[in-house]
Amino acid sequence: MARFKHFELSEYVAHERALVGDDAFVTQRANNRLREMWCAAVFSEGYENHIGPCEVEIAEEDEQRDYDFLFHALGKVFPFQVTEVLDEGRKRNLEYRAGNPHHFEDGVVAEKYAYERLRRAIESKVRKRYSNSRELHLLLYANFIGKDASWATLVANLSDLCREFGSVWVITGAELCCVSSGAPLYGFSQWRRVNG
Repeated sequence: MARFKHFELSEYVAHERALVGDDAFVTQRANNRLREMWCAAVFSEGYENHIGPCEVEIAEEDEQRDYDFLFHALGKVFPFQVTEVLDEGRKRNLEYRAGNPHHFEDGVVAEKYAYERLRRAIESKVRKRYSNSRELHLLLYANFIGKDASWATLVANLSDLCREFGSVWVITGAELCCVSSGAPLYGFSQWRRVNG
């Protein structure tokens, strides 16, 4: 596993993404790990810009652990798992093969729809019954705009499930929020722009 500052990880992901191409980055299963690295880079950039210094420790190959990356902050190490939140039944690789890459909405969702999608993703993780779930932190990547889903509504509808994990964070690519925070990570109670 290699350890990166957020800008180092962002540069690495940008280089690798350029090599495989944007369509392949988005659709091919072989690039799942690279997408997880992208999510970790976005998260660490937002965290560092709003909370404090951090680093990400991540392997290029998926080693089939409960966590996808280790997050170093506040003198501690936090295991994180990345989950992409897609529409139910959505298969991106099939959409692109069919020549319709934008079949599903991106960036336009109702607030209720947003938290229902996040809820299904968290419920799926709860059902896996990880032995150390209270020490595992979730990072959910969702394809909607944060302002379309108020932080207060997300917390009101997801906090019961979020207690199963150390913390639950949501990124949209440009925004970041903490739906529930384990005290050690010091989350914040609103959406924040990743890059400040």
